[in-house]
Amino acid sequence: MKHERSEPVSENDPNEELRRTRRELDKVKARLERLQRRKSSLLAMAAHDLRTPLAVIQGYSQLLDMALAAETDPTIREYVATIVAHTDALRHGIENLVALDQMERGEVELSPTRCDLNELVRQALAQVEGLMTIKSVEAETEIPAEPLWVMVDEHHVGRVLYSLFAHTEKYARERGRLFITVRRADDMAQVTTRDPNRLLPAEMAGRVFDLVEVSRDGRAALRGTDLGLVVARHVAEAHDGRVTAESDAAIGTRFTLYLPLAPEIETAND
Repeated sequence: MKHERSEPVSENDPNEELRRTRRELDKVKARLERLQRRKSSLLAMAAHDLRTPLAVIQGYSQLLDMALAAETDPTIREYVATIVAHTDALRHGIENLVALDQMERGEVELSPTRCDLNELVRQALAQVEGLMTIKSVEAETEIPAEPLWVMVDEHHVGRVLYSLFAHTEKYARERGRLFITVRRADDMAQVTTRDPNRLLPAEMAGRVFDLVEVSRDGRAALRGTDLGLVVARHVAEAHDGRVTAESDAAIGTRFTLYLPLAPEIETAND
């Protein structure tokens, strides 16, 4: 029986083109995964190498700050307080780098617990108090007397609050005043930090929570952006919340974090 020879596949065969394209995409995907793993390894190594000397600087500067007597030269006390505040800010920056890398790889697991958002806000404000003191910035707070319960990962939401407050302080004027409000808005808890003297360009207000391109000289494409804000967006969305930025001449610049309220606890009737 005579078998017919199959015709060679034409170079213009659409199926062959599709298979070739898929093979190329698989190669690119594999290369991107290798680069991602390498980037993560470098970040982990850098964070490890930076944490140890930073912990030493932070520890000794805190001991020195506590040991200074009231009669010590005020200028020396101010210098030490500045070192303490900025080493703490640097520690948060390193942790944000690691956290963002983990979030992009989907390796962050949240451990939500029932928390009083008012208390988390007070703790975050205490952490940025040193930075505000250096610039003589005052924070006017409006926090409810009653607890505002949310079901969140306390550690990650604490990081978000610190990032929002530290970012607002960073761009505040010397001797400026910031306004921080905590309130309930329908089924969400809302934390707002506002700087009445700062005005963002329209294109920046819509992109402050996104990673931006960095030029060869290491400068961000949009000035005024912040890695902590990028982490804030990831954490807020992981909690089914959101974070927004608004800016106009009437209000200045306002950042708002929205988090779902915790379910009410039912109490047994007597």
